[in-house]
Amino acid sequence: MVEVCQGNAVLCGICICRIKHVDCSGLELQSVPRNSYSSDTETLNLSNNNIIEIKEHDFDTYPAMKFLFLDHNQLRTIHNKALLSLRNLTYLDLSRNDLNIQVLEKSVF
Repeated sequence: MVEVCQGNAVLCGICICRIKHVDCSGLELQSVPRNSYSSDTETLNLSNNNIIEIKEHDFDTYPAMKFLFLDHNQLRTIHNKALLSLRNLTYLDLSRNDLNIQVLEKSVF
């Protein structure tokens, strides 16, 4: 069972959490962990996993998110409303994925 992260350098279920920063990198995840971490999470590192798709509501529970790392996955699809709830997002890393950037620009951004 994955628990809400509290405290410093706590291993919460599958990810390493430091107050407002969650590191789920390199864990071979196939999807975004949803409803798992505090709503005040500012940084979520999902790099170096096996995520293929970002679904519409994957980030709805992270309204304070500022930094999102999705690099080095196998992303092919990002739902066109998946990032709408991330109003505070200032940095998004989508490098090293299988995305068609021309399609992405029209539908997501």
